[in-house]
Amino acid sequence: MIGYFLITAPSKGRVPLTMLLILFFTLEGTVKIFLAFMIRPLVRWEQLFFNGFTSLLLAIIVWAGWPEIASWVLGLIQGINILFMG
Repeated sequence: MIGYFLITAPSKGRVPLTMLLILFFTLEGTVKIFLAFMIRPLVRWEQLFFNGFTSLLLAIIVWAGWPEIASWVLGLIQGINILFMG
């Protein structure tokens, strides 16, 4: 459905794509934090925890300013996530 919106009307497609990105970052952050606590006794886990925390924080920030920032936040969020992933 999001692909249909992106093909037919790109201006309408950015809102569902931003919502999908919020969902992705929420799930990614939750899984990374969970994995960081799972591997804590074995290896260094701080970087994985920090990456999960920043993903959750970005999802919360986008959700807080939801309809107004849907047009420009896609590139910014993805760039910040890639920067922290290394």
